Amino acid sequence: MGSVFSATRASSDMRGMALETISFVVGIAGLVIGVSTLFGVTVSLKKRYTWKIALRGIEDVSAQIQHQNPPPDAIVALGDGAVPGAVLALNLGIKILYFIDAPTAGRARAGEPLLDTSGLPPTLKGRRVLIVDNHLFTGANMAAAVKIIRDLKPEEVKTCAIFRLDSVSSVISPDYSYRNFEGQRIPIPWAYSKLHSEAYIGSSHRRP
Repeated sequence: MGSVFSATRASSDMRGMALETISFVVGIAGLVIGVSTLFGVTVSLKKRYTWKIALRGIEDVSAQIQHQNPPPDAIVALGDGAVPGAVLALNLGIKILYFIDAPTAGRARAGEPLLDTSGLPPTLKGRRVLIVDNHLFTGANMAAAVKIIRDLKPEEVKTCAIFRLDSVSSVISPDYSYRNFEGQRIPIPWAYSKLHSEAYIGSSHRRP
C-alpha cells in the first residue's frame, strides 16, 4: 500500500509541477506581449502592413502603365512619391528619374503649391514623362507639377498617384492610381523624418 500511495503522490506532484510550469510560461508570454505592445511592436507591425499595401499599389499601377503605348521613358517623382517613383522606375526599366520636392512648411505658408524644381533638367524635350506621387488629396501639387513639366516641352505627360481621394474639390484626376482611400487613415511607412512623423494618408492631414 505504501508504494502505491507514494506512486500516486509522485504522479500528483508531477502534474502540479507541469501546471505550474505552463502557468509560468503563459504568464511570461503575456508579460512579453504587454511590454512589446507598450514599447511599439504594434507600431512596427502597422508599418510593415502599410509597406505591404504600398507595394501592392505600386505593383498594380505598374501593370496599368505597362499597357501604355508608347510607355513612359522618364519619371518625375513628386514629394512623398520619391519611393514609389523609384520602385516604378525599377519595375518598368525606366532609367531617367527626377525629383520635385513639395515642402509641407512651404505649402502651409504660401497657401498654395510651392515646389522645389532644382532636381529637374533644363528641358525634357521629346520625353514621355510620368509624374508620380504617393497620394493625392486636392491634386493641387500634381496640377502644379504638370504645368511645370509641360513648360519643359516633353512629348507627353501622364500622372500617377498610388492612393487618391475622390473629391469634388480635386483639381486633377490621375491617369493611373491604385485605391481611393476616402475615410481611411494609414501611416506613410517611409515617413520617418521629424517633419513627417505625424504624416498620414487619409481624408485629413491630422493624425487621428
